[in-house]
Formats: sequence, C-alpha cells, structure tokens
Amino acid sequence: MARISKKRAEALWDDLRSALELSEEKIAEIVKARAWEPLGYESFADCWADKLSGLRLYGEIRAVVVFQMFDGGASVSEVSSAVSGVGPVEGKRLKTAHTKKMSPKSAAVFSTVRQHTRKAPSGRRFVRAELSPDELATVKSAAELCDVSVDEFVKRSVLREAAVAEAGYVG
Repeated sequence: MARISKKRAEALWDDLRSALELSEEKIAEIVKARAWEPLGYESFADCWADKLSGLRLYGEIRAVVVFQMFDGGASVSEVSSAVSGVGPVEGKRLKTAHTKKMSPKSAAVFSTVRQHTRKAPSGRRFVRAELSPDELATVKSAAELCDVSVDEFVKRSVLREAAVAEAGYVG
C-alpha cells in the first residue's frame, strides 16, 4: 500500500473520531425519535437485532447500545443475541453496570475487567516427600543400583506401591 502524507493521516484519524462521536449521537437520536416504531419493530433491541446484529461494537459505544436495549426492557439473553461480541457473561456484566447507573464509559471498563479462576496446570504433576538425610542416601543408592535417576526410581516406587494398594495387598 502506498504511503500517505502526514496531513492525510491526520485527516483519517479526525474522520474516525468524528464518525465515532456521531454514532453515539445517532443512537441517541434514534432512541429519542423511537425510530424503530415506524419500521414495525417492538423495540430498539428488535430493530438492532434485525438491522445491525452483525456489526461488532467495542468499548463505550457497545455499552451505549446495550444500555439503550436494557432501557427498553431487553433481557440479557436478548442483548446477547442481538449485539455481536456480547455473550451471556458480558451481557450480565453490562446489566450489572446498567443497574448500578454507571456511565457507558465506566461500564466499558467494568465489563472488560474479568474475574477468573486459575485452571490447574496441564501436564506433569508432582508428589513431594520429605526424607531424612539417611533416607535420601538409601533412595539414591537404590536408584544407582537400578541404573536409573532418583526421580525415575521414586516414580516407579510410588506407582508400584499404588498398584499394590489398589490390588488390596496393603500390609
């Protein structure tokens, strides 16, 4: 792609800012005029779902649209179906923000900070055993006699004892 001038680049960024600001104004204008009713829609959410559901919104503008839907009585499920990029979890976060009377700007930040639970790491698991110096020397000596590493010897020993216990030969 050909390089553009600094002046043209600045103009593009200014146009984008204007378009984004204008979109929020247009949404407010549509809501104020109830512009979905002459088209035969029951609500802003229904009209959005039919006309703009594939449009992916981000940040504050997404919160503005979702808040308008909640103001019109839409459920989290309806919002999640109508607004691309808003699933049930995001919808619930935005509903909470709306209920708390947050601004769309604050809601955009609130909804992106997600609580999560760390999953257990996949792959190898470890068993820890505390041994006295004499016990460790015995394990090292036994591993050397079997011509395996201490880790491998301990692993085999633990698995062998587990198999014996599962077979019912606990003694």
